Formats: sequence, C-alpha cells, structure tokens
Amino acid sequence: MFSDNHRYIKIFLLVLILVLLCLYSYRESKSIYIDLGMCLANAGQFDGKEILLENYVYVSSVSKDRFEIEQEGKKIFVVGTAEGLAPGDEIAIRAVFHRQGYMTLQELHINKLRNIKIIISLAAALFVAGLFLIRYRFTLNGFQFVERASCRT
Repeated sequence: MFSDNHRYIKIFLLVLILVLLCLYSYRESKSIYIDLGMCLANAGQFDGKEILLENYVYVSSVSKDRFEIEQEGKKIFVVGTAEGLAPGDEIAIRAVFHRQGYMTLQELHINKLRNIKIIISLAAALFVAGLFLIRYRFTLNGFQFVERASCRT
C-alpha cells in the first residue's frame, strides 16, 4: 500500500474519497448556519424559534437576571441567569429568539481557555511539521518527499 507502485491511482482514490465525504456531508447536513445578524434582520422569521449561536459570541454585560451578548457587532439581551458568567467570556448559547429584541436562555456553555487550546494545538502541529521537514525534503522530481542525505543511516 505504501510503495510507489500505482502512486497516482492511490492519490486519485484518496482525493475521490475526500470529495465523496464532502458531498455526503453537504447533502446530509440539516443545520443551517444562523448568526445574530440574520436573526435581527429577519425578526419575524425567527420569532419563537430556538437558535444556536456558537461562533464568536461574547458577553458584553451581566446583570442578575439577564445578560447582553455580542456577535460580529450585533448585540441582544438574553433573559436568564448563568452562573460564573463575566463580561468578555466567549460562549455558545441555545436560546429562543423573540422579535421584540431579546432571547430566552435554554442552554449556555462558557468556552474557557479556548484561545490557549488553539495556540497549544498550533504549536504541536508546527513542532511535528518541523520534525518531519528536518528529516525529509520535497522534490519536484517525482513530486514527493524524500529522505535527506544527512539523515540516512
């Protein structure tokens, strides 16, 4: 399987599998991305519906029975209490949207240390890529990675 025999056929089959998985995901996907701007722009369409906001949603302010969230410059109040919530927290929220300009809290998840997790993941990926590139180099002759002469034993 890992030999150079029929390399282009193997590459083609792997790309074909990737394309088929993408098409399957596109076809079977039931969720439509909804952001706060869409809800506020089409308030009548989303009135009384449960929505999920999870990308770059930040807490602007917190009071005892409600808090304000912001996503891409759009703000809205959410009615409901949340323990441990502070301004500046990044959250994922499931709530019922109301055309009057507020939401009723259903579920809330605080994304703690998300930025640190992303930085650690990127650092690990760069480290592994660095180890790989120390041992191998890419050649256009054959369009492949080959072991460096200094690493051969």
